[in-house]
Amino acid sequence: MTRENFRTYVRSLIAEPYASYWTDPEIDAYTDVALILLLNEFWYLLKKTYKKTGYLSITSGNDTIDLPADCLKVLSIKIKDNPMQGFDYIPEDAEDYYEKNEIPGWTFEEGKIKINPTPTQSKADYLKIKYLPKITFENLPDCLFPLLAVRTIIQAKIKDENVPVYIMRLEEQYKQAAMIFLNNVQTQNEEMLTE
Repeated sequence: MTRENFRTYVRSLIAEPYASYWTDPEIDAYTDVALILLLNEFWYLLKKTYKKTGYLSITSGNDTIDLPADCLKVLSIKIKDNPMQGFDYIPEDAEDYYEKNEIPGWTFEEGKIKINPTPTQSKADYLKIKYLPKITFENLPDCLFPLLAVRTIIQAKIKDENVPVYIMRLEEQYKQAAMIFLNNVQTQNEEMLTE
């Protein structure tokens, strides 16, 4: 679906065939916010289809590493040559414990990851990362467009502080339909992998 087709679809849901209240750039901005929220909510159902693998290098004395440019959500980070060795996400309330005991792990830090302990050697492709990439509007699964449209309207209606009840019902209906579809796709992919 193109952006233009999507705007027309959104306008059909609000009975506004032309840009009389919301301009095209406004609808695009509301769509982009709704898309980020949607992907953060559905990442666990999208990861089977979209997940990517990459490798991160470490530099001696530097405990921060840039994530891949297209990374939306980190699924896992392992030591490439020894994936069974623990290298887990460090919860905020356990950072001191990990640092004190020099337990390997990672945390988020402004679009990067911070690893513990600080590397004492530089190594290329030391860590293997699995992540959900930023899914663009253009490659979004078709089953999510109705839900995205309703979420776009909700984002726009927040501006009015008036989200009609029927829009909230539509959101729940489309959310359930999308979850069922994506769950079925995920289950089928698992069956194909085990055959």
